[in-house]
Amino acid sequence: QTFESAGVFAMAEETTTLAEDEAAVYDRQLRVWGVETQRRLSSSRVLLDGQFGSLAAEVAKNLVLAGVGSLHVARRALDRAQPSMQSFLDGGSDVVDTLKAINPLVDVRLVEGDATENLEQYHVALLIGRDASQWEAMNEACRSMNVKFLAAQGRSNCGLFFSDLLMHEFKTERKTTAEAKEEDTAKGIESSKMQFKSFAEALSVPLTSCGRKTPPIFYVYSLVAQFEVERKRKVQIEDYEELRHLRDSICSNENTLDTKLPDEKIEDYLATSEEFAPINAVVGGVLAQEALKAISGKGEPLNNFFFYELDTGEGRVAAI
Repeated sequence: QTFESAGVFAMAEETTTLAEDEAAVYDRQLRVWGVETQRRLSSSRVLLDGQFGSLAAEVAKNLVLAGVGSLHVARRALDRAQPSMQSFLDGGSDVVDTLKAINPLVDVRLVEGDATENLEQYHVALLIGRDASQWEAMNEACRSMNVKFLAAQGRSNCGLFFSDLLMHEFKTERKTTAEAKEEDTAKGIESSKMQFKSFAEALSVPLTSCGRKTPPIFYVYSLVAQFEVERKRKVQIEDYEELRHLRDSICSNENTLDTKLPDEKIEDYLATSEEFAPINAVVGGVLAQEALKAISGKGEPLNNFFFYELDTGEGRVAAI
C-alpha cells in the first residue's frame, strides 16, 4: 500500500508515493512539506565528517528524524572527539545504533578510512569542526564532484556554518497580492536559481566590499580563517599577537577601519575553543535545515555564512 498526495511542491505529472511504513513515520512532516520533498529526502545520501561532538550530534539527529535515505558517519570523526565534546550520542558504534533507533528507516553506517575518497556518491557532505584549511580542501574536493558542501563549528561564545550549494535550484511558494488572491490566479510555486561561492572565494572578498548588514563577527572569523588557511591548523589563544599583526596588515592594505576588528573581539573569539551545547543546538538545527533544503530544493537557502552569538542571542547571515 502507498500514501499519495500532491504535496505543496509535487509536480502534477510526477507520481509521488511513499510506502505505508514511511507514510506512518513521516505523517506530520508530510503535512508540512509534501510527499515529493519527503521522497527526495528518502533517496538522498549524506556524509558527516570532521570531529564528532555535540554539534555533529545535533545535526545527525535532525537529519535522521527528517528521514534522509542514508547517513554515513566517518569513523575518524568519532576518533577525533575529545572528552570536552561529549554529547547525547557518545561512543563509537553506539552512535550508529542510537541513530538507527531514532529512525530505523534511515541507513546509518560508519565509513572507515578516508571518507572523502568516494564523494561522488553523496548529495551533501558535512564537515563539522576542524580548521579553515580543511574546510577549503574539502570544499574544493566536493566542487570537483559536484557535491553540495556545508561546514560548521561551535565555540563557547559563537557557532557558525558555511554553505556552498554550487548552482542551486529551489522552489518557493508564490507570494500573492490581495487582488491576485481574489482572482484565484496566483496559486502555485516559483522556481529560482542561486549561485554560491566556494569557501576560498568567500575568504578572498575584500572586507571593504562587505555590506552594512554584515555581522561584526564575520570580520573576526575572516581574520581567523585566513590565519588557519596559512598555518593549516586551528587557531589558539597563544596566537593572539600574530592575529593582531595580521589584522593590522589587512586593515592597512584594504584601508579598513580598525573598528571592524577591535582587539577585544579577537580576544573574545580566542577565549576558549570548547563547545557549548546550547549554542550547538541552535546552530545544529539551522544547519540541518539548510542540508534538507540542499537535498529537497524546497525553500530559499541561506547564502552563505550563518553566525549565532551567545552575547546577543541572535542568528545572523553574512552574504559574502
